[in-house]
Amino acid sequence: MKIPMVGFDITSNCNLACLHCRVHELEADCSYEEVCAMVDKLAPLEPKVMFITGGEPLIRDDIVDIVKYIAAKGYQCQLNTNGLLLTEGLMRELAEAGLGFMQISLDGPRHVHESLRGPGTFDAAVDAIELASGYVQVVVNTTLSRMNLETIPEMAEYVLVERGLRPRVFGLKRFIANKQQMKEYVLGPRGVARLLEILADLRARFGNLTEFRTDAPQTNQGNEERVRRIMRQIGLSCGGCSAGVASLHVRANGDVAPCSVLDVTIGNMKTQTLDELLAAMELWGFADRAKLKGHCGLCDVRDVCGGCRAAALAEFGDPMEEDPECPRYLT
Repeated sequence: MKIPMVGFDITSNCNLACLHCRVHELEADCSYEEVCAMVDKLAPLEPKVMFITGGEPLIRDDIVDIVKYIAAKGYQCQLNTNGLLLTEGLMRELAEAGLGFMQISLDGPRHVHESLRGPGTFDAAVDAIELASGYVQVVVNTTLSRMNLETIPEMAEYVLVERGLRPRVFGLKRFIANKQQMKEYVLGPRGVARLLEILADLRARFGNLTEFRTDAPQTNQGNEERVRRIMRQIGLSCGGCSAGVASLHVRANGDVAPCSVLDVTIGNMKTQTLDELLAAMELWGFADRAKLKGHCGLCDVRDVCGGCRAAALAEFGDPMEEDPECPRYLT
């Protein structure tokens, strides 16, 4: 089995307390030695990308050493940050250590971003985008919910036109409610339909300045031939939702999840062998789209889309249920 992308929460500690964060309830860290051991343990999966996240990974005093170890193994190393702790000196060290991509969170124009992350965080994030762009490829990451969906074009215009910045990618990621009281903010099927409209508009307006992507697997529904071609090229049995198919994520306590936002634990990287973890993954059956239920199970493009397993779990308590936010079944 090959897994192209592996993520690590190297800490659950953070200098912010964002409203939509998924790691507030976990307090854990991976030591430098533990991170290195897990990187080595995952080598048989032949990952192409390893991304470091948290919490806030720049809190770690050994962050440069962690990047250096991963990059020295030949993996493309990406670091996810809120940008507040980034300095010119640290950015230079990270680039020299082999960092390939830096993902910086930006959740809307100033008033929206700061309502989610706190005063002063907007300018710090935009300045971090500008700083990092001088050293590595930059991905702007936006978590999309009902709180900010309609403000994304305004944010993109500010970054790309007013500030003249050129991140490599703008990534638009669906919000998955990790708490009951946050469920009112999920996009829902009409919100996902609107996301796809906004994505098309952004590409039309600013596509010559940067690339816009979304993790919503529904984008594959109109691109079946292209998706299947890519699946053949990289040896995947299905496309769309990458959980347990093209991605794995290691929590700060060593627990392994199929993706960063899917609250399912298949085992522990610190205490189990890779074979044991893969066997547990096989039992879940994320790569077997015939096991999907509801609309996703009956869908004629389930092999190229698959719905979002994290959204299914959050809504129904079962990751194999239908994606409750798929706009294909709007009535």
